[in-house]
Amino acid sequence: MVQPYSDGDLLKALASWPENHTPSSDQEKTFHAVLLLSVGQADAAAKEIEGLKSPAANAIRELIAVVKRQKISPLAQPTTASEWLARSYTFQSESKLSEALKAAREATAKSPNFGFAWVRVAELEFSFGHTAAALDALDKGLSASPATRKGWR
Repeated sequence: MVQPYSDGDLLKALASWPENHTPSSDQEKTFHAVLLLSVGQADAAAKEIEGLKSPAANAIRELIAVVKRQKISPLAQPTTASEWLARSYTFQSESKLSEALKAAREATAKSPNFGFAWVRVAELEFSFGHTAAALDALDKGLSASPATRKGWR
């Protein structure tokens, strides 16, 4: 189930989650929360990471807050690619598109093979009319996470 996620196929990753399996480790809970959030189950994702204090759990909480139009304060300084990607969405929700792009680029700097971060950079570059930069970032994102290509046909 990790390989489909790495390839960008979130639905396949979720479908491969064993039925009635309860995550036992913090990593499993975090991974399952990401899968739940990817299909719009924000409340279930939040419950899955309740009490976890990892950077990944913080990133998920921040994304959930953006989706629900809630504020989290104070926001911790991002340290991981996932946290920077989440911060990008927070900035966008506040109409701070330049900051959103900088945060997405920081995510790619922290993790150059993070396909979702590159696709995020592509979206934001395109929003500024930077077509060449958007295509370059999109190519990197699709190379890193090939199943993401399904959404770009």
